[in-house]
Amino acid sequence: MTCRLPASYLTLNVAVATVCITSPDTDGADTLNKGNPMNDAGFSGHVHRVALLSAALVTATVTLSATGQTAELSSPWHEAHMSQVRLIAARRGDNGQDIVAGIQVALQPGWKTYWRNPGDAGGVPPEFDWSGSGNVANTEVLYPAPKRFRDPAGETIGYKGNVVMPVLVRPADPDQDVELRVKFNFGICADICVPVEQELTVNVPRQAQVGLPSLLQKALDLIPRSEASAKVGDPKLVQHEVHLSGDQPRILLDVDFGSAAHEGDVFAEASDDFYLPMPARMQEGSTTASRFEIDLREADDVSKLKGKTIRLTLVGAEGQSEATFVVK
Repeated sequence: MTCRLPASYLTLNVAVATVCITSPDTDGADTLNKGNPMNDAGFSGHVHRVALLSAALVTATVTLSATGQTAELSSPWHEAHMSQVRLIAARRGDNGQDIVAGIQVALQPGWKTYWRNPGDAGGVPPEFDWSGSGNVANTEVLYPAPKRFRDPAGETIGYKGNVVMPVLVRPADPDQDVELRVKFNFGICADICVPVEQELTVNVPRQAQVGLPSLLQKALDLIPRSEASAKVGDPKLVQHEVHLSGDQPRILLDVDFGSAAHEGDVFAEASDDFYLPMPARMQEGSTTASRFEIDLREADDVSKLKGKTIRLTLVGAEGQSEATFVVK
């Protein structure tokens, strides 16, 4: 996707490594307290840093839940501008052959970071370089359901407070240890926008305890689900209309958000990096659906939209889902 930079974007990078001992924030609010970088209620009870696994794991720590039933491998927290970042990982599945990692970003109040599509006002979507990893065949970064933010510069899409981006990791050899190393570039914004670069590392031994800690499980639960894996309460695309001709080309979307429909939102992307403006709420499309409009007058060349796949991320009060259709 083309990066659209705000005019206030500054060239500033801060990368100072640190290790913190943390306890959860019971209300899960969008705050970041000094000495409490996690600020997440995902663990039951206090979370403590314990001994390093071995000399080979000098860059990773192990954190245990109060119940002692799940283990989490983690890099140290890394300080960045108005934020802290770390890489976490755990094994799951039969015999622990699958790995789920997560990049956790904890932001100071008033600051935000971006989704894979930063929105109309511009921003920097996150970038991930896993090429320095060892025994890794493939990685897939997943994005939790984002939020829409409005400010004088326009509308953006992203996250505030504390966010974990899950990463599905497939080892090249599932019977060997895995070294995860990522160069993580992302942007954060308040009154100014700042690019951040961090390199994070965590080792995942083959004999690591199997089971996802609640922090990673909760992050996975926030990933928009396909129609095939939808749960009760997930939003549904009821119908869509595409109008490419005339003086008002547009796409109309009717979405059923269930209860609290006024809290629902829609984000749209097109294949081949075709630029689409953000959907705007119009009116109730039917007795059960909310109507959104994508005004194509601000899009790229509308004549080139035919044949492209539209990917919708639907975010409601009770769940989140994805829907796709091809423009005909």
